[in-house]
Amino acid sequence: MNSFTGGPDAIDEIERTAREWVAAEQLRDLVAIFEGQIPPSGTREALAWLDEFSAREWDFRGGRERSAMRLRDFEPGVAATITRSLRGLGLTGRSTPARDRYDRMLILGGGAPACFCRPAFASALIAGGLEVGGVAALGSDRPLRQVEREFLAAAGAAGRTEAEAIEAGARAAFGTAGAEVICAGRGEPATRANTADTYDAWRAADPGGHETILIVTTDIYVPFQHLDAVRKLGLASACSIETIGVPAGFELPNGYRVSFTLAHYLQEVRSAIRSLRRLLAAVDGDGTIADSR
Repeated sequence: MNSFTGGPDAIDEIERTAREWVAAEQLRDLVAIFEGQIPPSGTREALAWLDEFSAREWDFRGGRERSAMRLRDFEPGVAATITRSLRGLGLTGRSTPARDRYDRMLILGGGAPACFCRPAFASALIAGGLEVGGVAALGSDRPLRQVEREFLAAAGAAGRTEAEAIEAGARAAFGTAGAEVICAGRGEPATRANTADTYDAWRAADPGGHETILIVTTDIYVPFQHLDAVRKLGLASACSIETIGVPAGFELPNGYRVSFTLAHYLQEVRSAIRSLRRLLAAVDGDGTIADSR
């Protein structure tokens, strides 16, 4: 579940990839160790079941930010099954671009450390020979938590929002003119911008007809953020979208190292389920599910 070509001609590919992901042995085994069984039904029905199942078993956020999610330990056999499933489901091993050149590179924001790791990783790819026609760093007006502001201060930067954090990270990685920064906001006071909202903000700022787009995130988030990109950017145009991620273990010069627990990975399997369900709903014209948060 990685490279898609968007537009109406991509619907068959989206349907096929969705069927294969839902029917994957790795997902079946992951569900089984939590005493579930994916129903032998259509892809959409199976995703609806998986949405409910993962809400019970793998939702450690409960509506909170990812940084505030509950953590959980797993006995060795369960931990081994989870770990074996990750690559097959696309949450690891997606760090190398398939092409040598892209029309646009989009670097996604997140927590303050991610706002430095992702631009640094992207910059290293370009230094290694990857060609891009332009770079945009996408963030939001989400207020930073105190620990994030402290991370920025330790990096010699300052900021109060995610967009300011990704701007500081892009500046550290690319210099003063290396990346355009896009900030997405939400009108409702009870919500904040999510990944899909930042794609909307970028498309509004750069509506040009780009044929190839490379999205840079962190590898644990590749599936759900890629699916959101296909829904928000790919369905409306005939562009090819590829998503890669900073691998676990990537280290910044200040010693910060990317790492996650198995609970984090299960949470993002749930995110992928929900994003795939929203993508298929968009294909069907079902705005109630496609636009849900």
